[in-house]
Order: sequence, then structure tokens, then C-alpha cells
Amino acid sequence: MLYAAIAIIVAGIMAALAPIVREWSEHRKRKDEEKKEKQEKEKRGRH
Repeated sequence: MLYAAIAIIVAGIMAALAPIVREWSEHRKRKDEEKKEKQEKEKRGRH
């Protein structure tokens, strides 16, 4: 019974965090892409 209660609580926390984690990962991916573009522009500018 205790394990079932813990599983339900964990599932609720995971469901609540899912949109936050998704938003964070998308934001991070966008940031990484911008960084790559900036580095490529700098490389082209040097040559």
C-alpha cells in the first residue's frame, strides 16, 4: 500500500514537471543552435 502511494505521488510530480522540463530543453536547444551559428559566423569572418 505504501509503495502504491509513493508511485502515485511520483507520477503526479513527473506529470507536473514534464511541461517545465520540455520548455527548458527546447530553450537550451535554441541557445545551443544560436551559439553554433555565432561560432560559424566568426569562423567565416576570420577567413
